[in-house]
Amino acid sequence: MTTAITRTMCQSFRSDFSKAVQDLEKKYGVKIGLGNISYDESEIRTKMTVVLASKTVAQAPVTGGLPLEAKIGVRFKLPGKRNIFTITGFNPRAPKFNLRVTTDGGTAYRMPASVLERAVVL
Repeated sequence: MTTAITRTMCQSFRSDFSKAVQDLEKKYGVKIGLGNISYDESEIRTKMTVVLASKTVAQAPVTGGLPLEAKIGVRFKLPGKRNIFTITGFNPRAPKFNLRVTTDGGTAYRMPASVLERAVVL
């Protein structure tokens, strides 16, 4: 029995939750993800997002950290975010933030290509 919730417990909870919902994801054809986890000594709080698997960027072989389906000009939305992003470039030499995107408002961002795993293609 745990007496208080800790950071390592939250990390373990996230991985255990991912394993536990795999059957649900297959059964309903969705992708289930957790947002940032907040916690105190007795409570864990998080946002859960469920996205249709047909709307996510397909899991594909990765070329230079970028899925093959992710082409310049592809528009996508991230669960929990209001902005719609457009892929404007890719830097294969960047170790982490190798994807370049802009919002419809013109703001430019660099993101890891791994965000495309939970992106909803428009």
